[in-house]
Amino acid sequence: MKYSFEAAAKRCEPMPEGLTLPEQMAFQALAALTVRYRCGMISAELAVRERRRIDAAYDKAAQNEKNVSWCTGLRTRIEASLNNYRLTRTVEAADHLADVIDGLIRE
Repeated sequence: MKYSFEAAAKRCEPMPEGLTLPEQMAFQALAALTVRYRCGMISAELAVRERRRIDAAYDKAAQNEKNVSWCTGLRTRIEASLNNYRLTRTVEAADHLADVIDGLIRE
């Protein structure tokens, strides 16, 4: 199983607490896919194809979430370092800002 919540989704249990947005979307999609397959609305072949699409969409959404988080953290670090430079106007503060921008500092 790809997801920790996959068995619960397949049993159409309530969605677990604490899932990220991409996990919530995958949970709901898997639960709906399971119902459609069990009711005979779609074939096994179509279910497999749709499952692959769900997995691909989840992977993309999860990566996007990581990218947004990384960019937000970088922006926060740059802002703090820039504020420090503006207050002190030292070479050390400028070097620290450059290091943050270059990704050498991940505080």
